[in-house]
Amino acid sequence: MTRRDVLREAYLVVRFCVLLPVWVLTRLTLKTLRPETVRTILVIRHDRIGDMVLTTPLFQVLRRAFPKARIIVLGSRVNAAVIEQHPCVDEVLVYEDEAQLRRLGRCRKIDLAIDAYYTYLLRPAWHTVLSGARYRLGFEEAGREVCFNLRGPRKGKPQHMVDQLLDLVRSLGFEVREKQPSLYLSDEERRWARDLLVREGMDSGSVKVAFHPGAYYPSQRWPLERFIELGRRLLDRAPQARLLVFGGPKETGLLEKARQGLSDPRVRVFSGLGIRQFMALLSFCSVSVCNNSGALHISCGLGVPTVSWLGPADPVLWRPHGPRDILVGKQAPCQPCYKDVCGPHTCLLDITVDDVWGALKKQLAVPPGTP
Repeated sequence: MTRRDVLREAYLVVRFCVLLPVWVLTRLTLKTLRPETVRTILVIRHDRIGDMVLTTPLFQVLRRAFPKARIIVLGSRVNAAVIEQHPCVDEVLVYEDEAQLRRLGRCRKIDLAIDAYYTYLLRPAWHTVLSGARYRLGFEEAGREVCFNLRGPRKGKPQHMVDQLLDLVRSLGFEVREKQPSLYLSDEERRWARDLLVREGMDSGSVKVAFHPGAYYPSQRWPLERFIELGRRLLDRAPQARLLVFGGPKETGLLEKARQGLSDPRVRVFSGLGIRQFMALLSFCSVSVCNNSGALHISCGLGVPTVSWLGPADPVLWRPHGPRDILVGKQAPCQPCYKDVCGPHTCLLDITVDDVWGALKKQLAVPPGTP
């Protein structure tokens, strides 16, 4: 364990001891959910894009369990737009501050508030209390359950994040059938993307491959030079292919280097896109090659086959959860480390262009024998 891990564990022990009297009281006053009384559900998920995508199976189960309830999702400025058009969500709000939660509770009369954060942090759990919800549910750890009045799951099971989140509804006694993340686009968004591809000369019935070389943390990024080498090999070995390169609003420098390294009429580098525009263009791609990032989980949610790697993340929790994915790389002795920045960076630097090209050929069904 690192010094940071030791300090966190010590903090959690002290926190639980401080909260123990309240914990005992709340455990003695737990409620039993009466589904027929639930008219409005609030799901709290105002963090990152990938976390929101992996929460979509939870929305599907909630819709089936509460067919007449209004489901509201409280997202962040970063991730809220991802679930627009989702048929299981009635309303998407962007989190502003804690006063907003109090107003929401007064105006909407929340019946069930679900903290969908898989974390030890108290703040999202406290937000269920601020919502004024009659029933409150979330993951239990180190006293954060004092904010809940329904018995929820404990953290720590060795299973994928989708299953962790579905444990929330399993704890209420509901059957879980839905496990595939799902995202949706409107017909208008699809038309916009198709028209743009036509204008850019990228619509000629050819195979389209998406590259997304960015990621939130430096430790999650496979070197850009290898993306460029991979792109050149793709265009050389599969002349009919078209390459679409994407990046986030803070990755303009990265995209400019990619533009310079992949100077070819069959390549388009897209910058300045909104998240819905990115999704619409990505939906026309045959394969998505990307780091462990929101783009990876969006690809899975859209049903686009992926080639990816996890770097410092735990593959049990975070491996791609789409219909057709190839995870490249071997488990390094230091994984998972969850470092933001890593010096040796063995987990990603050991992944060669040959490794990724082999996986990409499989996804594209390139004829055997192609070098």
